[in-house]
Amino acid sequence: MPNNPFFPAGPVPPEYFIGRKSELRFAFDLISKNLHGAFYGSPGMGKSSLLYLLTYPEIWQQQGQDYSKSLIVYLNCTNLNPFTPYAFWQEVLILLKEEVEDNDELKAVIDRVLEGDTIEKTDIRQILRKIGKQDKD
Repeated sequence: MPNNPFFPAGPVPPEYFIGRKSELRFAFDLISKNLHGAFYGSPGMGKSSLLYLLTYPEIWQQQGQDYSKSLIVYLNCTNLNPFTPYAFWQEVLILLKEEVEDNDELKAVIDRVLEGDTIEKTDIRQILRKIGKQDKD
């Protein structure tokens, strides 16, 4: 009997990701146009697996996209307990800082924001502007 490919405890590794090709193309179409999107559905439908797949450079290559031109972070919000806006942005910035390890200027801006007691939308805008000036989506 073949092994069950269902992964109930988290995102599916790329080698076990089956189907959802139109959703994957849709995600990359949004990315290539610098747009945002929403993926919704019942639990266990593969939303997290689809988004997690976007963190793999080989998937980008298969879609004809250049992974090096983007900064990708994956955050499962169910791990933030309690969920607060500050906890969300703090974790996003920590993950982003790991992605830009070779960019001391951007890391310094992120560190400055993380040192504060709050994270304001102006802080996020400042970081996004700095990323935009460095030709990163």
